[in-house]
Amino acid sequence: MIELSEGVKQKAFYMAMVGYVATVMVIFFYYFNLNSLFFEIFSGVVSVLLFPIFFIAVLSRNLEPSRVTIARLEAMDIETYLKPISNAFSDKPAWLMLGLSLTLLYSFIFFFYWMAHSGHGVPSMEHGEYFLRNHTVLKAITKEKFDALKRLENMGMASHYLAFYAIAIWLLYKKEYLSKSSVELN
Repeated sequence: MIELSEGVKQKAFYMAMVGYVATVMVIFFYYFNLNSLFFEIFSGVVSVLLFPIFFIAVLSRNLEPSRVTIARLEAMDIETYLKPISNAFSDKPAWLMLGLSLTLLYSFIFFFYWMAHSGHGVPSMEHGEYFLRNHTVLKAITKEKFDALKRLENMGMASHYLAFYAIAIWLLYKKEYLSKSSVELN
């Protein structure tokens, strides 16, 4: 099993917080159609940072492969079976659980909004012409429609990033990380 130092976990927690705020900014910029080269680079950095942070968050939980057999499950009472799950939520403050819940709800609802308004395809551009594709060309679209669908697609992806950053924050959270004495990173 891989053991991570507290310093690595703490730095990953802060990076997850920064990534969460940056993703909210990305969604804000897409919502108000504020596009620029800087913003495109910023959006890419948010997506690239997500994977190592989430990986560290999962490793920080010290998850071991389960050696539970059917016979042991049948002998186990429900309280014993659910104890690891309840412990994962018991040490978290209400603001964190509310934020996680609202973020996951937003991501879930926006996913269906995205699917309903995407035209059942992905906007693409070839030789200066705009198309809606789903394995093949569905139809030609205008530049305005292309921009709107591309913005919706990017907001949909950012809402997924937001959910994963929120889960990483939840997995990495420790009360000590937000105290004034832990401003200096280990």
